[in-house]
Amino acid sequence: MESVWCASDRKRALSDAKAGKPVQKKRCTSPVAMQYDIGQRVGVNGTPAVFAADGNHLGGYLPPERMLEVLEGGAAAAGGAR
Repeated sequence: MESVWCASDRKRALSDAKAGKPVQKKRCTSPVAMQYDIGQRVGVNGTPAVFAADGNHLGGYLPPERMLEVLEGGAAAAGGAR
């Protein structure tokens, strides 16, 4: 991801990476490593990772209607939110 972030054309680099094409190795000052580390420390192990305002981890993907229900009803409504 750092090479994508540091590319002069990030959009193309990301598209190439998703398509399995090689992306030129680049290093620069970027938030990638810091954000990855924070994610690991708070238990994010996939995407999407959604956290409610109260800090509860809602898990992965939820359909929009369910997401609204969970967010409006609090973590108890999530039935498995962590």
